[in-house]
Parts: sequence; structure tokens; C-alpha cells
Amino acid sequence: MSRNRGVRSVEFLQSEVERVRLLEAIQSSRTASNQNIHIYIYIYLPITSDHRLYNVNQSKPKMALSKIDSEIEQVDQEKYLRQATSYYQALEKPLKYGPAVDTLTDLVAALHREFESNYVNIEMVNHLMLTYKSNPREWRKYAKFDRYSYTRNLVDAGNGKFNLLILCWGEGHGSSVHDHADSHCFMKMLKGDLREKRYEYPNRSGRDTAARHSHHPDGEIDSRELVEIGETPIAVNDVAYINDNLGLHRVENPSHSDTSVSLHLYCPPFDTCSVFQDSLKKTTAKVTFWSKYGVRTKQNEQ
Repeated sequence: MSRNRGVRSVEFLQSEVERVRLLEAIQSSRTASNQNIHIYIYIYLPITSDHRLYNVNQSKPKMALSKIDSEIEQVDQEKYLRQATSYYQALEKPLKYGPAVDTLTDLVAALHREFESNYVNIEMVNHLMLTYKSNPREWRKYAKFDRYSYTRNLVDAGNGKFNLLILCWGEGHGSSVHDHADSHCFMKMLKGDLREKRYEYPNRSGRDTAARHSHHPDGEIDSRELVEIGETPIAVNDVAYINDNLGLHRVENPSHSDTSVSLHLYCPPFDTCSVFQDSLKKTTAKVTFWSKYGVRTKQNEQ
């Protein structure tokens, strides 16, 4: 696009956060017309791979916004979120102009707002998890430990659109190697440290979307062994992110003297995941909750 005097051009490509922001900017930027400034916004719609150039000082943006809103309403949120795992890589730090989250209550409320739209801004979800700073007084009531294994404690069910959990890790406790059922997994440290080991997802490359979402029977899926691709320490207020296109992982508390607590967000939520042994034998594991909303669950309610 050419730049002339009195013309300010802004180009946004595939960033989901910027795409949402520009829709808001269209309305607020109308005051610029009084200064004889013309603002052109290039909109990229990943939903439809549609590209448009709009002059927000004219009447067309109203029509454009209406059409965009219509397209968003028609999106299947769960399908969209699963498709987003094919390209999303995670933010390394909070967005420069993103909203602040001061408390756990604020975080939950902000997450609910993000998931009200079928078109979930996954970068904003990532930003919110990064922005929240651990405060034990806020999450202590959800932190339930077990002597023998790490625990999964439900904080908020997200109206069925996401799950927010607190996981409590005793000294030396760790998970098995597992996937995330084609969902997004954000993991924020609240107390102590964790160590994440990542592995290649067996036979993942070259599989189409339908195959990724299908459930395979238990048994041997390959003659190879799990291939470790990285190991990362996670410190307090750090956020780790993984989805099945990035691999499998195992999480453990490396300390034999201190406990650890982490905050996890899964979207879409899932009831089962796949667990892998070193030999690549895959089994299906049911996802359960040790407690819900700070109250210990009964065996038949997990």
C-alpha cells in the first residue's frame, strides 16, 4: 500500500489479537476524520482466508463489521479452537497493550468474556494467563494435595468451553507422558518449580485433521521408542504452552523437599486423553478431578 501525506496505513495479517483490536479501532478512529487523516485497515480473516481493504472514514466499515460479526456467529467454537492448534505457538510475554489482570477472580471473569464469542482470541487467552501474578491467598482454597500422586482441582468449568484447574504436585510427583486430545493447554506456575519434558508425537506428521480427531484403539502404534525433543524448567509466574502439534509432554516436580502448584487452562475441555509408554504403547486415560471448587469430590463424581 502506498503512503501519502495525510494518510496513515496499518496492516494486520494473521495476528488474532490485532484482528480483534482493529475492529474496535474502526469505531474509535472516526474522530481522526476531523483532522483530515484517512485510516486504511487491511483485514485478514483466518476463518475465511478473506482479505479486504477498508477506509474507516467511509460508511463501508459498518457493512464490513456487520459481515464480520455474522461470520463469527457461524463459527463452531470447538472446531475453530482445535483447528487453531495447527498454527498457534504461544506468546513469550504479555501483549504490550493487553488488559491487566490483578486477581484470580478477574482472570476467571476475563476468560469468560473471551469465550463468549465463537471466535476465541487464543492470543488474548494466552496474554491473560501471562498477566495474572500468583497470589496464594486467592488460590489456596483450591490447592488440595494427595500423599501419593499429583491432584487435579477444578477452579472453573468455563460454561463447558474451557476448564481452569489447579494442579498440586507433592515432592517428586510427576505425570505420565500424555497428549491433550487436540486441545490447547496453558500451564502457569503458582508455587515452586516444575520440569516439562517434551516428546515427538508418534506418527503425527502427515495426518489430516480428521485423523487427528479420531480415537484409536489401545495398543502398539509404532516399533520405535518415544523421542525426547526438549526439557524446560518452569518457574513461578512462567507460562508453558503445548498442543498435540507441538508434541507430547511429561510434567514433574523435581524437588524432593518442596511442593509445587500450577494453574492450567484447557480449551476445549476434554474427558479423556492418550497416555504413552516408552515403547509407544498408547492407552486411553479418563480425566478426573480430585476436587471441584475447593470441595473434595466423591469417587463417583470425579
